[in-house]
Amino acid sequence: MAHALTPEAVHVIASSATHGFVGADISALCSEAAVAALRRIVGEKEGWGGEGRGEGREVGKGGEETEGGDREHKGTGEGSGGDVEEGELASTQEECSSNTSAAAAAPSLLLAVIREDFEVARRIIRPSALREVAVEVPTVRWSDIGGLEGIKQRLKEAVEWPYTRAEEMRAIGATPPRGLLLYGPPGCSKTLLAKAVATEARLNFLAVKGPELLSKWVGESERAVRTLFSRAKNVAPAIVFFDEIDGLAVARSKGGGASGGVGDRVMTQLLLEMDALTPSTQVTVIAATNRPDLLDRALLRPGRFDRLLFVPPPDLAAREKIFALCLRGTPLEADVDACQLSCQLAARSEGYTGADITAICREAKLAALEEDLTAACVGMRHFDKALGTVKKSVSPLESAFYANFQRG
Repeated sequence: MAHALTPEAVHVIASSATHGFVGADISALCSEAAVAALRRIVGEKEGWGGEGRGEGREVGKGGEETEGGDREHKGTGEGSGGDVEEGELASTQEECSSNTSAAAAAPSLLLAVIREDFEVARRIIRPSALREVAVEVPTVRWSDIGGLEGIKQRLKEAVEWPYTRAEEMRAIGATPPRGLLLYGPPGCSKTLLAKAVATEARLNFLAVKGPELLSKWVGESERAVRTLFSRAKNVAPAIVFFDEIDGLAVARSKGGGASGGVGDRVMTQLLLEMDALTPSTQVTVIAATNRPDLLDRALLRPGRFDRLLFVPPPDLAAREKIFALCLRGTPLEADVDACQLSCQLAARSEGYTGADITAICREAKLAALEEDLTAACVGMRHFDKALGTVKKSVSPLESAFYANFQRG
């Protein structure tokens, strides 16, 4: 396969984009990259067509070709008989000859695969071990999350550094944590943080909701947990993300009724799988919950979930950033400045979560349409109405609960 990649670029692609790939997967990746290169080259040629000899040519009635929309075959008119005139035929032959010569003289790199083609192919081709798993490919960047800089840094240290700062960590004898628990009120970007770290670290991402692993059949829930971790190890380095883990890892002492036995066995299996993780397995577990008090205490000790990260409601600076992100691309009335609007709304939304702020912006846009279906802009009055409609979702009692849990 012709390519324009240096040996260093090939090494980067192989080391960062083929985690968990077998030989057949790599072959499929190269084939898909070649197809992506062909699409790119055809697109470029179509872009050039409008500037070359074909400019202004279009198809007339009956499939005949016209130039500038003015020249058209006249059917069976006198002197034509439906045939192409000799002068036009000569011109067409000359044009085809010219195009063939230009294509033959084009450099070979024009038809070569470049690194961007592999980036396109990587979004399509997945490791064989993941094809039976419903894998969500996250596309969330750190820049898409307003505030929470401290939490972002802790996630980078735990997930990105083992691969981007491996030499430094090895020199000092540091080992990455096995697991991280993100806890806090609903709507504070816990799931977005997990997606962002997977996107930025470019690791395979296996996301499950806690209750999805539970089954009414004896032994099936434990087998689902074993299978999940086995697949993660096969495609390592990888992240296993448990959303709403409180539905899976409930404290064994609090499990009651007929489901208590299943919950205990699943909890035990999860503890065994996390204990089996080592730096060489290259699997990191991230979990999110808004009920940390329900989790088994054995799961929260160092060596399993090494870092318990509280994700609080956004402060003033974070709310300004979130409003700015939500208002990006929103048409505003002439007397409304986007920067000043973000500051004003942030000052009036103390205690609101990121989800609440998103709801405010959505309701403001809908309020503009309710006022006038032909409205093209959103004004300050619409945001005032939205603030009166959307209430903060975190009560003082909930804030006190998380503060008490954080203190231990």
